[in-house]
Amino acid sequence: MDKTSSLLTGGVTLSAATVEPLVSWAFTGFHAPMPVSVPFVVASLAVTGLHALYNVVSARLTKPAQPQQ
Repeated sequence: MDKTSSLLTGGVTLSAATVEPLVSWAFTGFHAPMPVSVPFVVASLAVTGLHALYNVVSARLTKPAQPQQ
C-alpha cells in the first residue's frame, strides 16, 4: 500500500466527548435541538466509510493474480 496517500495517513478521531451529545440527543427522541457536534460526527462517519471503501478497492486492485492449477 502507498503510505503517502492522504486517505491512508489522514485520520478522523471520534471520542466519547464527541459522540456523547449525539447519544443524549437520540435518547430524548430527537425532540431537543440538535447538538452542534452532530454534523461533525456524521461527516467523520462518512469519511471513515469512504476510507474503508478505498482500502478495499485498493487491496483488490493490487492483489497479485493467483496461478491456476
